[in-house]
Amino acid sequence: MSFPNIILFGDSLTEQGFNYAQHGFVASLSSDYVRRADVLNRGLSGYNSTWLLPFLEEVLAAQTAPVLLWTLWVGANDACLPSYVFNVPLPTYKQNLSQMISMIRSHEPSKDAKILIITPPPIDKKMLFVHHRRQGKDRDPKVTECYAEAAREVAKETGSGLLDYFKMLDSAAREEAGTVEGDEVTLEGWATDGLHLAGKGYELLYEEFTKYVTENWPEISASKIPLVKPWVGDLEVVKEWAESKAMESEV
Repeated sequence: MSFPNIILFGDSLTEQGFNYAQHGFVASLSSDYVRRADVLNRGLSGYNSTWLLPFLEEVLAAQTAPVLLWTLWVGANDACLPSYVFNVPLPTYKQNLSQMISMIRSHEPSKDAKILIITPPPIDKKMLFVHHRRQGKDRDPKVTECYAEAAREVAKETGSGLLDYFKMLDSAAREEAGTVEGDEVTLEGWATDGLHLAGKGYELLYEEFTKYVTENWPEISASKIPLVKPWVGDLEVVKEWAESKAMESEV
């Protein structure tokens, strides 16, 4: 038997989402959907949208179970400055993201799936320089913001869902630190190194994700998806089911 799937697709921000020590949102969602749907982590650390396209082809080719939801959290690496190998020009990034959506929508097991684009988060350049001296030079907060805006545009153009995590994290971090628009945001406590999320950053993402799904697609929220197999509290139903299966195996 197969459970319906929720597929979380992206780069290291998704891959590290299974880090329970950092309250990774993939781990939290897996707990919510246990016995209801399988939450699949398809994140590849360091990959940009161009490198993720052939990986998406492989994921789609292997996918047979029906998919309830895809998340596309792509762009953090694309937003490196042009002199670095990870950079993908803004128009190409938009084209790649749109192509991913077209590929998913033409995939039979995903024909009824919701698609949620998550914007790349803001970066803290000072933290990046302390933790990874090279990465303090290969990224710029304003450039990352442009890629977040491009993701918003693709969501609107394709009719996909949008979780604007850039704005959510930027607003929460500024409110906590007391910084104003125009000043560089500080992500101390929200990120581990100025880019990758700490527990508080993932907790915010998880809260906003579940809120978005509940408000916009309540039919695929965890509480609305029935349990696979009868609940043990309905003991008679469980016994009847087990007995019927035993009889089938004898035939």
